[in-house]
Parts: sequence; C-alpha cells; structure tokens
Amino acid sequence: ADPPKISEYVKGAMDRAVRLGAKIIVFGSSGAKNVPEGFDYRRALCQTADALRIIDAFALPAGIRIAIEPLNRRESNIICSLEEGALLMKEADRSSVRLLVDYYHFMMEKESLETLGALTEDIIHVHFAEPAGRSFPTAEQEAYREFFTVLKEKGYDGRVSIEAYGKEPEKELEKAVFIRKYL
Repeated sequence: ADPPKISEYVKGAMDRAVRLGAKIIVFGSSGAKNVPEGFDYRRALCQTADALRIIDAFALPAGIRIAIEPLNRRESNIICSLEEGALLMKEADRSSVRLLVDYYHFMMEKESLETLGALTEDIIHVHFAEPAGRSFPTAEQEAYREFFTVLKEKGYDGRVSIEAYGKEPEKELEKAVFIRKYL
C-alpha cells in the first residue's frame, strides 16, 4: 500500500523482464498479496487494484501483460478463484491486466468448468500440474481433457507452462509432453 515503494520495485523488475524478453508477468505470490487478519476485504481488494495500476504503468509501455493468478486457500487468503481474479481485474480496469488459470489451484478450489468457460476470454496464461503432490502430469486423464477442451472450445490459444515439483524434473517433463495433444 506504499505507491513509491511499489513503483521503485516494479521499475527494477520490469527492466529485468524487458531484458529477458518477457511478454507476460504473473501476479500471484501469496506472500505479496495476503491480507492481514481482520483487515477489511474491500479495502484490501482496492489496494491490490491500485498496485496493479502502478504495475500497468510500467508494463503497458513495455508491451508486457499482467496475469492475475488465483491461488488456493491453503496458500492465500485473497484471490482464490477465477471469479475473484476477474473481480480484481475489473477493479484494476487496465487492458494489460488479465487472468491466469493454474490447474493445480483450480482443482484444489474445486472450481467449475462453467466458470472456466465463462472467463476464458480473459485468460492469457495457463499453469499446469497434477493436483496430487503438485507433480508433473505423466499420464492422460479425463479431467485434463475436459479442462483443455473447455479452453480450446472457448478460443484459448495462449501459452501453457508446467509448474510442478518432481524428483527428476527433466525425465518427468518428458512424460508430460502428452498434454500437447489436448491443445
């Protein structure tokens, strides 16, 4: 809630993002956006939207979009659903601010495919992991197919990244390549 500090941090982060060639940055860290116990929810949402507007002032001229990532309630106490992410997106009211759907969080929160379909046009990035252990997906599953079918049918043609844990990530990532077939 300190605009000068936010601006200072974002300027440096955006400079690095531009040098790296980033096109999308993710606004998802629970540590950066969790709300102190007893703090007014609406005020927290407004402060978060203010922060996104500050970020946008640096991101938009750089051609970088901001993806709001809803997390699950075990990790965060605000922005825990696509609908809540959409509310924040509307509150920020900036063209560069859109949504990210993370399959792991989506499944942990038991979100609906109907909600996913209704908000697909605002999704600019997808994170994917098997919910059990937040691990690499290694075999086809009907739930994966259903998830990607909704995105595809609603016109999603953006990026999908694997965000998972594993004991041998390179080998496990090779097994996860099958998800391309859903796209």
